[in-house]
Amino acid sequence: MKVVKNKRPYYAQWWFFISLLTLGWLTPITKHWKLYFWGETTTAYPVLQLNQFNFYEYYFLYSVDGSNYYVDYDFDLGEKPTPKGIKIIYDPNDPSNCLAFQLSKMYSDENLFFPLGFQIAFGVFFLSIRFKDL
Repeated sequence: MKVVKNKRPYYAQWWFFISLLTLGWLTPITKHWKLYFWGETTTAYPVLQLNQFNFYEYYFLYSVDGSNYYVDYDFDLGEKPTPKGIKIIYDPNDPSNCLAFQLSKMYSDENLFFPLGFQIAFGVFFLSIRFKDL
């Protein structure tokens, strides 16, 4: 008895499913595509400053054309020493628009909503199309 291979449309193929999930998970990184293509790179240095709750906190400052700007960068004080400097990308037209290379920051809060929602919705769609005869 010969096994007949079921010919499925492209949107029910495994390669299509995996490629769309990969694109969905790359969305938080590609959200800053203008900075990646036309941004300039500089180094931000840590500065210890007193915050509004009277605790010392590290801020990472960088200077562009004589003006100082800060970037959000989270690191664990207990496990790792304070970095001497971090590489950032900033927009030359608006230097306050910057990005530190930190994956944990890119995949947090509102940046995680789209990839998870897309993965769940597309997974349900794919399984319903792929196994519609069950």
